[in-house]
Amino acid sequence: MSILNAFSLENRVIVVTGASSGIGRAIAIACADAGATVAAIGRNRQKLDDLKQELDQYGHPCLCESFDVTDYEKIPDLISRIVSQCGKIGGFVHAAGTALTCPIRMMNAKAYEDIYAVNVIAGFEFVRVISSKRYLAEEASMLFIGSVAGIKGEPALLAYSSSKGAVLAGVRSMAAELSSRNIRVNALIPGLIMDTDMGRSIIGVLPQDAAQRLEKQQLLGGGRVEAITPSVIYFLSRASWWVTGSSLTVDGGYTL
Repeated sequence: MSILNAFSLENRVIVVTGASSGIGRAIAIACADAGATVAAIGRNRQKLDDLKQELDQYGHPCLCESFDVTDYEKIPDLISRIVSQCGKIGGFVHAAGTALTCPIRMMNAKAYEDIYAVNVIAGFEFVRVISSKRYLAEEASMLFIGSVAGIKGEPALLAYSSSKGAVLAGVRSMAAELSSRNIRVNALIPGLIMDTDMGRSIIGVLPQDAAQRLEKQQLLGGGRVEAITPSVIYFLSRASWWVTGSSLTVDGGYTL
């Protein structure tokens, strides 16, 4: 297999959550560009309609579904519908995420539950359903979008940081359990991506000195979604066929 073919997603069905904006949207477009049939899942119907117009330009079938990823009981029906329309699933990316910048003294149990529902439980539930033989291609790659916040502490990000740490631990466990079924599970750990709504919101609520310090720690400059997508294609493609339970940090030097 040539290097270029190894990175191709031709004849692969890739499911992407959080696809209506930010990193998830960029991933859905990159997958289509690499030849995949994309099933894009998000909450904002208008943004999904705009995304579908862009995905259609690549000439591959695509599906854009408005769906709340925390509606766990409806995930099997969603996946069944995707498989019936697009074919068996060869890749899954959990890019859906939510963040909260809040000091610990102001946190409560509901705030933690809301963060974990989207960032952790939803992704695990998608993998549980997709890994069923009736939905899965002969081999598959599952990828979770983590965060440097899951490996390096920052003030006022307790719920978000701990949820992303839980994702990294869960990836290792799923990789160990699912490897016998030719399912790879990995994580991508991006730094602060400045051209997304989440990145802008995190910077926006920090005190000015803290925001400036955080930006300076990106040694290669502020991150953009285009810095993330090549690594996503690597994990989803045959190029990473011998990689599972791994976490790749793409953060511009933030965690050095």
